[in-house]
Amino acid sequence: MLRLGRQQKAGEGVGIDLGPSAVKAVKLQRRGQAVALASVATVPCESGWYSASGVGNQKAVVGALMKAAQMLGGVRAAVMALPDSAVMQRSVDFPVGLSEREKEELVFAELARMSPFPVEDLRADWQVVGPGVEPETERVVIVATRHERVEAMQLIAEEAGLTLSHLDVESLALRRAALRAELLSGVTALVDAGEETIELVVWVNGERRFDRSQSFEAGRVRRDLARFLRSNEAANQMVASNQWSEAAKTDVLQPFLAKFAFEVANLLKFFLTASEGVTQIDRLLLAGGVATLPGVVEAVQGMVSPPVALLNPWVKLTVAARWQEWLPVAPRFALATGLAWRGVA
Repeated sequence: MLRLGRQQKAGEGVGIDLGPSAVKAVKLQRRGQAVALASVATVPCESGWYSASGVGNQKAVVGALMKAAQMLGGVRAAVMALPDSAVMQRSVDFPVGLSEREKEELVFAELARMSPFPVEDLRADWQVVGPGVEPETERVVIVATRHERVEAMQLIAEEAGLTLSHLDVESLALRRAALRAELLSGVTALVDAGEETIELVVWVNGERRFDRSQSFEAGRVRRDLARFLRSNEAANQMVASNQWSEAAKTDVLQPFLAKFAFEVANLLKFFLTASEGVTQIDRLLLAGGVATLPGVVEAVQGMVSPPVALLNPWVKLTVAARWQEWLPVAPRFALATGLAWRGVA
C-alpha cells in the first residue's frame, strides 16, 4: 500500500511474493475488458534465506528475485508485500471533503496515538475504502511500518534490477485476490498456510476484523515423506507433481492434514470467542502451499462448520493454454496475484 517508485506499464501488474520456501511471481495484463494471466514464475528458496523477520541471505534472495523476473519476461517494476506482523494497521473514519493535507495531519495524529515508535521513524500510507459509520464520513485504512523495513525491501529489489512501485501488506493483497475472485462477502475467513506459519484473516462485509499468525512447520511433510520413501529426490518429485501414492497418502499426508485441520479449527474457535457481534463464519478460504495438497479441503471441512473452499485467484482471469497446467496449484499464488492486481485495477 506504500507508494514508492515508478509505476508499472499501463494495464500490466507484476506481483512478487517473497516467502521462506519460494519466490512466487505473477504478471497480469488487461486485454480489452478482460484481464489475462500473462505469466507465472516460481523459484525455490532454501531455509534461512527469508522469513517474516526479514532477509537472512541477501545475495541468495537477490538471485532468486532476478531469476523470477527473468522468467516473467524481464519485468522492471513490481509490487511486493510486508507481513502483517511488520505493519501497523488501523481503520478510522474521517469527515468527507478533507483536503489531502488535512487527511495527512489526521493520519499522523492517529499514528502518534497508535505507534510505540516516533512518527518520524515511520513510513505511512492511507486509502479511503468506503463510507464511514456516521453520515458524512468515510472509512480510511492507515498502514505504517518502520523506515528500515521499507528500505530493506527496496534494496534487495534494486539489487535484483527491480523498482518497487508499491510495498503492500500481505492481508490487503489477499483481500484483493479474494475480492477479484468474487469470494469476499459476509463473514469470510482466509487461512494462508505456508512453509512456517498459518495466517488467519477474517473480513466482515469486506472490512478486516481479525488477524492472527501461528507457527506451523509445513515443511515437515516433505521430510516425513523423504523418510517414508527413503529418498529426498523421490519426495521432492512427488510433492512437485502433487501425485501422491496411496501408501504415502495414508502414512504421511493424512496425519499431516489432520494436524493442520486441528490447528485451523482452533484458530476459528479463538476468533469466534474473541470477536464481539460475530457468531458464525460464512465461508472459509484456503490459500498457500498447504492448500494445494490432495484432500486438504475434506480434512479441514471435517473439523469446521463453515463451507471450505480453495482460493483460486485466477478463476475470473483469462488463462491461456500454456498456463492451464498451473491451475491445480493456483492457491499458492493468491498473494502474488493480489499484488499484481495493483497494476491493472
